[in-house]
Amino acid sequence: MTYFDLDGFEHVARYDAKRGAVDSFLTAQRGMRVAIDDIDLEVTLRVAETIHTESSYKFDDDDIAHLAAASGFRVSRSWTDDARRFAVTLLVIE
Repeated sequence: MTYFDLDGFEHVARYDAKRGAVDSFLTAQRGMRVAIDDIDLEVTLRVAETIHTESSYKFDDDDIAHLAAASGFRVSRSWTDDARRFAVTLLVIE
């Protein structure tokens, strides 16, 4: 089995204020070819080609409470960083 060389990538994150999302990518720093034997696939990447790895959506406290209530949950507790930019929220069944 061949693996992606993680040192051959740079992590790039961009915030899209309109969507309230942080999109993360791995950007190839060099050309590479990787065989994924388990699914009989060969992937070729060019320099600067990206792989989209995730989209992380951002919600304020009111959004979280509304989404929780609409799903049958309520906010039990929330932990944030000092600047209140990030939170982990514990939801419990209402």
